Order: sequence, then C-alpha cells, then structure tokens
Amino acid sequence: MPASRRGEVSPVSRCSLAREKTTLVFLSFLFCISIPSWALNTPKVQLSEDERSWLKENPDKLILYYNIEFPPLEFRSKTGHFTGIGFDVVKRIEEILDIRFIMVPSDDWNDHLEALKDGRCAVAPTIVKTEEREEYAFFTTPYAISPVVIITDKATQGNLSLSDLSGQRVGVVSGYATEAYLKDRSLLHSFTIVPLANVSQGLRSVSFGEVDAFIENLAVAAYYIEQEGISNLRVSGETDYAFSWSIGISRQYPFLYSAVQKALYSIPERSMAEIRNSWIAFEYPISLRPEVKWGLIFSAVFALFMILLLVIYSYFLKRRLEQKVIVLRESEERFSIAFNASPAPMSISEINTGRFINANKQFLAMVGYEAKDLLGRTSVDLGIWANPEDRKTMLTLYNQAGSIQEFPSKFKTKSGEMRDVLISTEVTHIQGETYLLAFFQDITERKLAEEALQKRLKEKDILLHEIHHRVKNNLSVISSLLNVQSDSIQSPEAAIKAFQDSKDRIMAMALLYEKMYASEDYSAIDLKEYLHDLSHLLLYTHRPDGNIQISVSTFDTVLHMDIAVPLGFILNELISNALLHAFPEQAAGIIFIDLREEGPGRCLLSVRDTGRGMVNIPEEAHTVGFTLIRLMTEQLGGTISVSPEGGTKITVSFPLDHQ
Repeated sequence: MPASRRGEVSPVSRCSLAREKTTLVFLSFLFCISIPSWALNTPKVQLSEDERSWLKENPDKLILYYNIEFPPLEFRSKTGHFTGIGFDVVKRIEEILDIRFIMVPSDDWNDHLEALKDGRCAVAPTIVKTEEREEYAFFTTPYAISPVVIITDKATQGNLSLSDLSGQRVGVVSGYATEAYLKDRSLLHSFTIVPLANVSQGLRSVSFGEVDAFIENLAVAAYYIEQEGISNLRVSGETDYAFSWSIGISRQYPFLYSAVQKALYSIPERSMAEIRNSWIAFEYPISLRPEVKWGLIFSAVFALFMILLLVIYSYFLKRRLEQKVIVLRESEERFSIAFNASPAPMSISEINTGRFINANKQFLAMVGYEAKDLLGRTSVDLGIWANPEDRKTMLTLYNQAGSIQEFPSKFKTKSGEMRDVLISTEVTHIQGETYLLAFFQDITERKLAEEALQKRLKEKDILLHEIHHRVKNNLSVISSLLNVQSDSIQSPEAAIKAFQDSKDRIMAMALLYEKMYASEDYSAIDLKEYLHDLSHLLLYTHRPDGNIQISVSTFDTVLHMDIAVPLGFILNELISNALLHAFPEQAAGIIFIDLREEGPGRCLLSVRDTGRGMVNIPEEAHTVGFTLIRLMTEQLGGTISVSPEGGTKITVSFPLDHQ
C-alpha cells in the first residue's frame, strides 16, 4: 500500500510560498468550473465488427507484461500480484471490454521492450511514448502525467537545472525514456550519464554519493523515498520533460489497440482522477499563510460573481452555439460527401503523427489496401514510399511553404506494383481539429506514354541514321550491279532488261523501308506481310495478264533489317526470274513461295514454279541475278540449292540470328 494511502505527509508537501500560490490558482480554477452530470456516466463502447471478432478469437494473445518495481505506477505487491495505477486502469478496461489479460511480471525493462517489439507482449500498461518506440508500438491517450525532476542530497543548495550539472555524474534508469532524453542534454550540458538498474538503486546511489544527481519522475521517486526512508535526499529542480504515461500496444495487434483506446476514452475523467489521486496524492499543509487565506476568500467571491455572469451569458451563447453546430454539421456532411465521391484519390491524416484517419475509395484502390489495414497507420508503416527520401523532401517543402503542390513521387502498392503520383496537400479542420488533406494524381499511364513517346522519338532518330547508312550501302550494291551489267549489254533489249532488273531491286529495297517505317519497331519488319506485298507487286509489274498465280506460305515472324535486306534481294531475284523465264508468254502457271522454320533459330526459304525448268544451275550461272543471290546468301551465312520439281525449285537455308 503506497504511503499516500496511509495519510502520511510526503516530502513534496513541504513547499515554498510559490507552491502555495500555485495551490491558490488551482483551487480557484476548481471552484469556477462545474462538471455536468452526464459527463460522469460511462458511455457505451461501440466496437467495430473486426475489433469484436479479434477479441473473441484471440484470448491467448492478450498478454500483458508489468514492471515489478515501478511503484506507484506498476509493481508487484507483497502478495505477488500486479498493482498500481496501471493495474487499476487495466481492470477498468477489462470490465468495459469483457476480457481478461494474461499478466506476466517483468524485472528487465529492456526485455520488456523487446517483447513488445516482437509481439510476445501485447500490452504494456505504463509506458512513455518515444519516437523510437512508435516504430513497434501504438500508444493510447496518456492517462497520467508526472514531471521529471532532479534529485540530489540535502547538502546541495539552490534550485537546479540541467545546465547546473556540468561535469557531474547523473544517474538514470537504463532503458527508461529518461535515458534517451538525457543523451542529447548530456552533450549540451557536459555531464556524464550513469545507467542504473532501477529507481531504488538510483536513489541509493545519490544518497551514498556514488552519483551527484538522479533524474526520475516525481511520482515514482517520491514513493521510493518515503517507502525506503531515505531522509537525506531532496528534489533540487525540475527538467523541461514530463512522463506522460500511456498504454502501449504492440503494432502486431492494431484491432486490440483501437479497442483499448475506445475503452480508455470511455472512462470518465472523474474516475481517472480518483485512480490517480489514490496513488499519487500530494498533501499540502493544513494551516495556510494569512495572505493565502485572504486570497482564497477573494477568489471565492470573485468566482461566485463570475458564475452568475456565466449563467446569464451561457443562455445567449447556447442559442448561438446550437446554430453554429447545425451549420458546422451541414458543412462537414457536404465535405464528407465530396470527399468520398471525388474521382481523385484523397486521404486525411494527423499532422503530427502522419497516421491516416480517412481515405476515399479511389485512394484505397490506388494503393491496394483495405480501410481496416490503412487507418491508424502511417505511410511509413505500410511501406508506401518507393523512395523514403521523397517523404523527407516533401516534409521539408511542406514546413517551408505550409502546403504542397504536385510533388512527384512513386508509391508502392500492397501488391508491389509501382505507381507514379503527384501529391498536393492542404490543411483542413474537422470538428475543431487540424488535419492534413492530401490529393493524389495517378500519372502512371501518362508516364508510360511519355516514355513510349521518347522511345519512339529515339528510335526515329536511330532510324534516320540507319536508313541513311543502309540506303548508302544498298545504292552502292546497285551501282556495282549496274557496272557489272553494263559490261554484258550487247543490244538494246539487254539494256532494257538491265534497266528493269535494277528497277525491281530498287523497288524491293524501297518496299522494305516502307514496311520498316510503318512498323512499331523501326529495326525490324513483318516478313509475312512483306512477302505478300513484294510478290504481288512483281507479278503486277511483269505478268499483268493474270495467267500466273503466286501462292505464299509462311509463318508469323519479325526479321531484323540485317536479315530482311539481303533476303529481300534474294526474293526479288527468285520471283522475277520465275516470272520472266519459267513461263512462255501467255502460258499459265503457279509460283509457290514457302518460308518455314527449319529448326531452332533457322529458316528455310523455297521458291518453286510449275514452269519449263532451268537450263543452267546457279553454280554455273554467271548472270548478275544469280551472282547477287549467291552474294546475299553468303551475307546471311546460308546455303543455296536447286532442284527440278515439276519446274524449278530453289531453296535457301539461313540462320535467324546471323549478324
């Protein structure tokens, strides 16, 4: 049982006139306010379906670790049971939620924190929120606050601050929030931190001169000083830090956190005050100084006068307030409708913590999360930022300008897909609270279109250079062929034929470039389409009488221009030769063009006619046409063969990956 319950006067009650003035202000404030009767009733807790189901299905996970030596907040009683302020609060939560926690004693605070981090411990009933702990735990609204003070022996005079501890040894309990708080201050004020196992050891270390000062919260320190009868210590000063005790819930149990938060919120403040006062009661002297008495009398008279004015004024305010509430509700309803119906993804989050409190269906669809997985968590918790540095940059811009306009970033959805977004933010007010309203533009498709356009522009640029190079080379080939043919021209008829052959070769090359330019890939063409167009173009040029038919059989494939150009020359020569020489004038017949896969990475091209057959085989033929066919076949790294098959069949075998 704590000393304050036995009615003994604590060391803190021996205070100066400044403390009495604080009492005067505090009592005057209590006198002026009144608590309506409805506030004393505990409202019914409305749990969601997910929260109710989780509590019902997971009684074995309701594991609570409590510190056995942190009175009066939480400790183990002489009978071996959990007791303290934290216990009283937890019991109320158990009653409200109709659950029972599995209570596990802990004498190692660092292990206590590790258990909370890995989920072995679901609940820490008395814990101070820090930035590091927020990575693995949720924190409820604080239910008790106590200032952190400087404790020295009575020989130390004056009212101290941390700057007065320069060069001294300062004790602090290892693993407590005060240790992290003092690390930064120790560099600023040049004192040495001495980690200690617990509060009792810290107080005794000061008493025995092992450390010069001990930093701890006032409530726990006062309890130990009285319990252990350490009479040579005094509170020598306060820090700018205070313990705000909350209930910590492992982040592995979000539904437990939301249920506990609702239950804690439903406990009336009057009941919470009774719990706190039963363990932390700082009593003041019964006899007051005369100036304090007259101050109280004056305050009472003034308070009565103020209450009379407030009663009159409140009547008029009530009517105005009711009208404002109606207008506010209508405004919030309109905002809610617009928020949920907006075609743009939107979210609302807490400015200080970044936790989502609302998100419309477009935002949920964009990131791939359900509302239950997103609300109450931050974008960092969910790993939404593809590049975490973008978030830091955006926060810097927000702090400078107060808003963000179309900040570009990448989001990673729940499925791992990357989405390009533009983020804009504005501050909004909901029920008197300030939140951050964020708008998102999903520009993923636009970015892909821009990248595709850039690719096509780059390919067109490459195409221009490629065409320039290829046309130059091919014209050189044609020029060489014309030189060869010019040596063999003996008659006007031979000159006309040479001119026609050159025209066909140029036409075949032009058709290749036309197909290449029209294709999606500027470095390749659709061979099936090219074969069809080339054969029919040559047929129309040489035999428009309609007596000759061309049958094209091929598989769907796309050829690189390095293969397509020489193959185009070969096809032009073979088809032209069959049209001109296989069939006498006015004779009918068929030319079969067949292109198929011969094996992995290899093609077989055959041109067969039903005409009168060839007199000379290609190896012996010295015409310009067959010379060109042999050269192009060698360029492809292929082979050529001729066989009589009803007419003539010429076959070219070549690899598809020839460079």
